[in-house]
Amino acid sequence: DTPFCCSRKTHTTTDQKPYAVCHYHDAYELFLFLNGKASMYYDEEYHPMTPGDLYIIPPDIPHGAACYDSKVYDRLVVNVREELLQDLSTGDTDLSGFLQKNTEGKIKVVNLNTKAQKRLVQMVEEMPVEEEGRLAFGYDVELKARAALLIVELNRFVSEFHEQAGKKT
Repeated sequence: DTPFCCSRKTHTTTDQKPYAVCHYHDAYELFLFLNGKASMYYDEEYHPMTPGDLYIIPPDIPHGAACYDSKVYDRLVVNVREELLQDLSTGDTDLSGFLQKNTEGKIKVVNLNTKAQKRLVQMVEEMPVEEEGRLAFGYDVELKARAALLIVELNRFVSEFHEQAGKKT
């Protein structure tokens, strides 16, 4: 079990599942829906997903996705443990508090604009990976630094969403 992992998951759904297979994690999950026809199941209900929806899922909360067609199902998935958030935080920047404040123990959804989506895709695609089954020198340091940057960007995008939503009301 690693304290941080992220990936872009893109595939054509050949086995449509009109129901969700519920699961949970012992870490926060940040799930950015990019494309497809699917719903996220949580709180005993199906919630249709819209491109740009960022689900902020606290640890130990059951959830699952259901796909409704055979088109491309595209998303980013980031899992980060509380210990890493605390380790990456400073006196001025509480990365753990950002997620706790935005979830309050429940799944929260914000819709990110296209620019934010593209930036997050780029950041995930730039994460270091194993090469030929080996980890390059400095892999752990680079991964930790890029994880911190990704979480800071997510915080900014979520804050911008809340600011824009506040202006509309």
